[in-house]
Amino acid sequence: MDKVKVIPSRPLIVKGLNITALEGIGAGDGSDFSVTIFNGGENLFSCEFKNSDECSASYNPNLDKLEVRLKQHLVVDKDTKFMFHCANRGVPRGYDDCAFFCWLHTYFIKNMKEIMRREQLDNPHKEKTWGVWRDSFSLEILFEDGEYQSQL
Repeated sequence: MDKVKVIPSRPLIVKGLNITALEGIGAGDGSDFSVTIFNGGENLFSCEFKNSDECSASYNPNLDKLEVRLKQHLVVDKDTKFMFHCANRGVPRGYDDCAFFCWLHTYFIKNMKEIMRREQLDNPHKEKTWGVWRDSFSLEILFEDGEYQSQL
């Protein structure tokens, strides 16, 4: 019988998030959204995308893209959960009482980013929500190497 292998540690710094296809969802520009990041079950970071000291957010209506940049060096390692809430009651909430969420493991991140389409994100992946979450909806999480930061 094979032993279960332990997935190695790989600290990464979360630099930012890009969310596409928000037009028509809530305020339509992401200003009514927020993110909470959990690592190892611990709440590490929360940020409202409008008027926050923790992050800066800008929406490009021509690209229908929200760019969020974290203002601090947030080091995550191994299992990490990104949970997104929307203050607008018209945006459906699913599992975890949030608009959408995802899990990832830092060891498997390639090219310092992870892109997830609607079908890969929890809650928008359900066909019954596709009237809200269009086919072009996606989340991109940007990282940089956190090895040095984790040793400080």
